[in-house]
Amino acid sequence: MKVALGKLVIDRDVRTWVTLASAYPGVIVHPLDARDALESTLLPGRFHRDPADRNLIAVGRRLDVPLVTSDRATRRYRHVRTVW
Repeated sequence: MKVALGKLVIDRDVRTWVTLASAYPGVIVHPLDARDALESTLLPGRFHRDPADRNLIAVGRRLDVPLVTSDRATRRYRHVRTVW
């Protein structure tokens, strides 16, 4: 969606980018599942209502991994680790 809205520029189409990113050492493209959808609605504390951000946070919390993001709201949310 970010690419379609012009908020993110990448040098190739999204499908190719994800395929190449998946092959990069140490990168795992992890699918969303029903647990993530549910947990995204039950996040602790206060966080904004953007469903995509909430899903990312839910996955990060379930996998216990930091999220790589420049999003200030996500970086300030104390219930998930972030890197930037």
